[in-house]
Amino acid sequence: MRETLEVENTEQAATPETVAQPSEAVTPDVAEQSVETEATENQDAVTDEQKNQQAQKEEKEKTEKRARGVQKRMDELTRDKYAERQAREALEKQNAELLSILKGQSKPAATSESDGRPDPAKYVHGEADAQFIRDDAAWIAEQRTKSMLEQLRREQSEQTAKATQEQSERAVANAYMARQREIAKSIPDYDATMTEGAHEISVPNPVFDLIRRMPDGPLVAYHMVKNPALTEQFFSNPPELHGILLGQLSATLKGAAKISNAPPPSKPLQAKASSSSTPPEDTAAYFAWAEKHMR
Repeated sequence: MRETLEVENTEQAATPETVAQPSEAVTPDVAEQSVETEATENQDAVTDEQKNQQAQKEEKEKTEKRARGVQKRMDELTRDKYAERQAREALEKQNAELLSILKGQSKPAATSESDGRPDPAKYVHGEADAQFIRDDAAWIAEQRTKSMLEQLRREQSEQTAKATQEQSERAVANAYMARQREIAKSIPDYDATMTEGAHEISVPNPVFDLIRRMPDGPLVAYHMVKNPALTEQFFSNPPELHGILLGQLSATLKGAAKISNAPPPSKPLQAKASSSSTPPEDTAAYFAWAEKHMR
């Protein structure tokens, strides 16, 4: 009986210790987990805040970068506009100077020692230098202007020469027509002969041009129509002799007043036949005939 009681007391004494053991084992773990959870939450909060700050920082940098890019582009556009305006003003000034030179109103402005294209090596930033770009654009514009003005001068010179030549041709034609009218007064069949046979005169163009300028050119042309054989000598001799041949023909015909086309007078049966008024075809005979019938 006594042993039973001791066993029960022993079990009852042991029970609190057994119950207390789990309490002592669990409490540190829970505390540690709580600390870890709180640390994790704090770390997560710090991480999110850092992420937000980093995102804001990056966004700010992007915004500033975009702003710098926009400003840079605006600066570039401003420089380009300024350079374009400078080049345009320089071109206008050069055009005015060159046009003034053409009109003889003023002398060209003083130029530098070298009128060649600007050398980029002499500029701080080489070909990218803003001043070089302006100077080079001005040089190109000047060359184009000079080329256009030179072309204009050539065209004007050609037009002037053409107008002068046409005026000279009209003067020669008018003078030749006046000489034709004058000689027609002394040669009754001149107009009829030249109207019907002028197109039959076959001579080289330089010879025809000389005839038109000769004082007695209409008379020379008249005899060529009368005797086409006279034109053959201009094809059988070199061009260097054409002027001499025309001079000889003119000297032979010089002093001619008219050629009588009246029918030959009645002849006695026993008289010698007079020479015909029809010119012979042989050149030598024609000269003899022309000299005899000219008065």
